[in-house]
Amino acid sequence: MAYFSSGTEGMEYEEKYCIGMNCVHYGDDGSGCAVLRLHFQYNYEECNKPDSFLDELIPREGTRNGICTMLYPEKGETP
Repeated sequence: MAYFSSGTEGMEYEEKYCIGMNCVHYGDDGSGCAVLRLHFQYNYEECNKPDSFLDELIPREGTRNGICTMLYPEKGETP
């Protein structure tokens, strides 16, 4: 699962993928994405669980956070 060691790291991920890629799941109303909210909410509880449900959404690739599996760019760009 994705792990954000600080709020800044989470915001950088959000800027790059959610907002930067114009993901349709992010929400035009400013509500953000449910996937990202789940990661922020359960970040510390789930980070050491090898079978965390969050790993299916934003996988960990070595020491980096991978691309969200729900990423769907509005304009059809590829990440």
